[in-house]
Amino acid sequence: MEVYKVVIHDSNCSTSFPYVVELCLHYKIGERITPKIGKIFVFKTKWHAEKFVKKYGLIMCSFIFEGEAEKCTSISKICNFMSTDDYRSFWKAKKNHKDPEDFCVTQEPPEGTLVCSAFTPEKIVPFSWEHKG
Repeated sequence: MEVYKVVIHDSNCSTSFPYVVELCLHYKIGERITPKIGKIFVFKTKWHAEKFVKKYGLIMCSFIFEGEAEKCTSISKICNFMSTDDYRSFWKAKKNHKDPEDFCVTQEPPEGTLVCSAFTPEKIVPFSWEHKG
């Protein structure tokens, strides 16, 4: 399934989850990546990815990969990932079909968010700020 992944570009490295170093994933064009814990967060459309970048002020330090995702599903809650323990608790609850709110503070995901079991970046796509939203 074609999806879009927002990544932070720092020190010549494209990463996600930069604030929890041990969970950081490093992305390279054409290389399949799987998460260390849980799933990888992606967006259904480029528009959703751009909306996320604008909302959180990531324009100067991020870019968007277009790529192929495996086993995508929607997600209704995400954890306010404050620590590795919160992140582990969230995904353990999801795996055991329990309410993640019992283990960490949750919120609705950004519009258009999906989760996937693996992601292969195919290209970097340019931002297009002409659309509304």
